[in-house]
Amino acid sequence: MKTLEFSSWPLLIVRNARALTSAALAFSLAAPALADVVVYPGNPLQDIFLNNQSVPGGVLTSPGTQITDYITCYNSCFKNNSITGNSVTLNSSENNIAVFGAANGRDADPVNNNQVFINGGMVSSVRGGYSIPYWSSNLDYAIANNNSVVINNMSRDRSYSSSAFYSGIYGGYAFETKATASGNTVDIRGGDLADTIISGGYAQGLNWNGLSTASNNTVRISGAPNLSGASVYGGVAMCYCPSSISTGNTLQVVDTAGLRMSYLGYFQKMEFQLPATLTPGVSILTASAGIYLGTDFVVQVSAPADLPLHPGDQFILIDAYVGTDSDISGNVVAASQSGMLNGYAYTIEKLSDGTRAVLVLKIGAAVGPSPHDGIYRITNADGSPGDYLSVHSNGSTLIATIYRSADPANAASFALTDGGASVATLYKWGSWDLYSGTLSSNSATLTGYSQYGLCKANVSLTFSGAGGTIRVAPNGPSEFAPAGAQPACSAAATALTLQPLASALPGAANDGIYLITNADGSPGAYVSVHSNAAGVIATMYASSDPASGAFQITDGGASVATLYKWGSWDLYSGAQSGSTVTLTGYAQYGLCKATGTMTFSGAASGTIRIAPNGPSEFAPTGAQPACSASAVTLTMQRIF
Repeated sequence: MKTLEFSSWPLLIVRNARALTSAALAFSLAAPALADVVVYPGNPLQDIFLNNQSVPGGVLTSPGTQITDYITCYNSCFKNNSITGNSVTLNSSENNIAVFGAANGRDADPVNNNQVFINGGMVSSVRGGYSIPYWSSNLDYAIANNNSVVINNMSRDRSYSSSAFYSGIYGGYAFETKATASGNTVDIRGGDLADTIISGGYAQGLNWNGLSTASNNTVRISGAPNLSGASVYGGVAMCYCPSSISTGNTLQVVDTAGLRMSYLGYFQKMEFQLPATLTPGVSILTASAGIYLGTDFVVQVSAPADLPLHPGDQFILIDAYVGTDSDISGNVVAASQSGMLNGYAYTIEKLSDGTRAVLVLKIGAAVGPSPHDGIYRITNADGSPGDYLSVHSNGSTLIATIYRSADPANAASFALTDGGASVATLYKWGSWDLYSGTLSSNSATLTGYSQYGLCKANVSLTFSGAGGTIRVAPNGPSEFAPAGAQPACSAAATALTLQPLASALPGAANDGIYLITNADGSPGAYVSVHSNAAGVIATMYASSDPASGAFQITDGGASVATLYKWGSWDLYSGAQSGSTVTLTGYAQYGLCKATGTMTFSGAASGTIRIAPNGPSEFAPTGAQPACSASAVTLTMQRIF
């Protein structure tokens, strides 16, 4: 790939300034100033240099100490009075100016949580947070984290240089031996940004002992900005050393298409929200000089419900010219190569003919819930109520979850241990077995695990009217079972009847299985959603496979069960209004009562928020502190 054209000297230089007095220096070392709010027109521009060259019109930023000479500035280099929490807004300008949320060229104090809003004007350079103590200290650290830039509209005078100083838009920029630019955001909503370098985060490490980290930065593009000739990067980590880390950086393309740019790179995840007016064959994004995405990358797609889809439709997410040093590098991770979009199966493929490489979204057959989807109660052979069965189907594929619960009669808790080591305390025991397979007409043939994961099993489901029958036949020990478990996995199968509890409404668009993304970005629990006229039942379940041995469940020391594949669940139910469901149930393994909300966005994604609100009837005395955790809103993506 071509070398990135970033400036080698990211210096902030101020002209016509008086030398610092000892009193001024003493004042600068006092407690940090309160965050500044700067708006132009209204606040003055500062007369400074960038890279020893004047910026026409000056720089809009919060107040700071000025210097006269970049070679001898040392500990007197530029630093805003406040470098955290500033808000800088440009509404208009007649001349080409630069805009900084905050800059620190003096020491290793982090430049974090600053905001820049560009609503109009002639702009040369934008930095949400700018940390460049290279010339002024031997502290070796530069940090610019969690800064943001929002571009609603702007223009740029192309008579000036196209180097990083005169065309760059950065959420966070850090330059030092050990540089970190993480959690920054650049939100492009419009404007003339042709021939501009745009980067969520940029970390430039120095010398062989350096380290550069650019992680979890985001670039969001919507509207119709002019990006012709622009280079768009997520998290650039550069270093003259072995340690450059670019990870977790995300590109979001929202409700727009026909974007054209030069380079696209340093993203590990791409999210495309397709516009309702998109037609097959149209490219969402074209990069004429190549795309660098690393080894593997994640792709997520969503669309409004009114986007018309048909089997065989193809949408080009990314179109890249293939030259001698450009291509779509890397591969789509397996988990995001296929999915569901508005009731249709889709695949995402990377194709190349030697002169053109594309990332294409291919629409497959229409799929959706069958009339058999819902929640059933199994009746045991002796006529007693048995386990519950959740059924989700997607075309010819079916997933069935058998789950059961046991509530201690005396408010005792169940302890879950692995080889004697505590794993969790269950105050309301719920466990489940998972099966999947094919559905043909009224019959499903499934495989999975039975007897708490001890055995492999074959399952047959036959639906008849509103009910049906289920037959589970163990067929040998599972990979989780200890040696000698064979006799326990050869029990004769018995067909048991099913009675419906909650059948899905025809066309219930949000019914399905979702994967929750934790706050740190890691995969979380699964949520099974069933709805009917009475409301919604949501089952949150998670599993953990022991590396060796098995999980024991005990109640006050007495053995309750041995789990060879641990599965636990929390159950919530409530009413749905529009796209929002209000839930009540239990959290933290039944320790806490909980309320929550699920909000669906289209048919394939949404958010979930569970808020513990006091101990449940199963909790021991004194559990209140554990049931007052703050609720966190997490995203969820439909996977089935």
